[in-house]
Amino acid sequence: MNMHKNMGFLIIIFMLLGVLGTKAQAASARFTPSLVVGYHWNDNIQAVDPDQRDPIAAQWLDYMIGMDGLVKAQNFSMWLGGAAGYTQYINTTEDLKKALDISLADLNYLNLSLKGGLEYLTASQAFNLEDELKRNRRLTNIFGVENSDFSDFYLYTDNLASAQWRFRTRSPLNVLLKYSFESIIFDEPKGDWTSKQGDSYFHHGYAKFSYKLNPKSELGLDLQGGQRTYDDSIVRDTLGYERKVEVIDYYFYQGMLDFTYKINPKATLDAAGGAYFRHFFGESDDTPDLKDSTMPIGRISYNQVAKNQYALNLSGEYASNTYGINLYYNYWQISGDFKYYIRKPFYLDFNGVYKQDSYNREDLDLEDVWEHNRLDSIAIGGIGVVWDALRKGEIAYLSFLVEYQYQYRDSNIDKDDDYNAFWPGTHTSYDTQVSSVNFQMTFNPTVLIGPR
Repeated sequence: MNMHKNMGFLIIIFMLLGVLGTKAQAASARFTPSLVVGYHWNDNIQAVDPDQRDPIAAQWLDYMIGMDGLVKAQNFSMWLGGAAGYTQYINTTEDLKKALDISLADLNYLNLSLKGGLEYLTASQAFNLEDELKRNRRLTNIFGVENSDFSDFYLYTDNLASAQWRFRTRSPLNVLLKYSFESIIFDEPKGDWTSKQGDSYFHHGYAKFSYKLNPKSELGLDLQGGQRTYDDSIVRDTLGYERKVEVIDYYFYQGMLDFTYKINPKATLDAAGGAYFRHFFGESDDTPDLKDSTMPIGRISYNQVAKNQYALNLSGEYASNTYGINLYYNYWQISGDFKYYIRKPFYLDFNGVYKQDSYNREDLDLEDVWEHNRLDSIAIGGIGVVWDALRKGEIAYLSFLVEYQYQYRDSNIDKDDDYNAFWPGTHTSYDTQVSSVNFQMTFNPTVLIGPR
């Protein structure tokens, strides 16, 4: 599982917390134990086209116990915590068991969500060191809708470590410098014909320069660069035969100009535009000949918040996905999220996304596979209800969450005629529909120690 490699940075942070904590004077501390129990239902965990294959429904339970600790001194803030538990599959119809020809118990796994960090803060600068580790099956928990895979099927451990330095000059100029490293390690899957995605490693450098034009507006320059490398994927067919698939690495550069305008104390408008360049490397004779690309990118967002009344976020974006197993696309999307507080401890959350993903078969070296460029239209909608049954001030001790989500993808690659007549591989339909329901109970009483 290679989890010991991912937890190294968390251990370093823990040691630093111990050293710095012993030197902190007049420190205050907050400790929050947590108990989380969740129920999940998904009617299509492999996100297949229900008109081509019978979807597999699954149910599972999460049991999580954790602790979050925060220590504050004059210039230092230090935190360490998270939760560990168990995910148990309880599919009463046993569709999953029959499809994979394995016991449902073989799909159960250790579920982790850990985090740690420290901050050194003065009037002119701040230094942050952070690490976060997740173990789960849903890639959209990492990439959001930048990932085109809607399945809840591949078990992975994700570790994201970063170091960040922010400082301000005598002028209205603020500077942020950040480096992060991320690894995504996939477990060996259960079942003789289940494929394994290639592990991924991502180095990312980021610099932002912000200049305050006046009390309401700010101009920024964002510069980014880095690389993503992959191990080979393992593809298995229904007869148990397997083959290695080399996944091509890339590096990228990105630059954007950003403008932020504070319309009033509740509302903010932000717009940015620039360019993105990606270069592929490490190809061999057995890999696709992916073409380098330079493309314009842009985003715009509007945020309006009235505390304990509502929160509205609207956004639009044009960009390219950053994670793909030899499969990359450009996309545009519009999205919105609206939280409405019926009462302070009880609110509704509505969210939705509509996007189009465009795959160029010439750039992806798929002219011998698809008869035309692939275009996916995607709609995602959800509604959630949150009730903080026990609160003390702004802290919720006992919360309940119920949410429903619907994911729909309509692709123009969905039938045999969309594939080259001489292509010997599987004629997969990329259409899908997925419905899911989640219920979660969280109990997290907070203990405060020291000065308030």
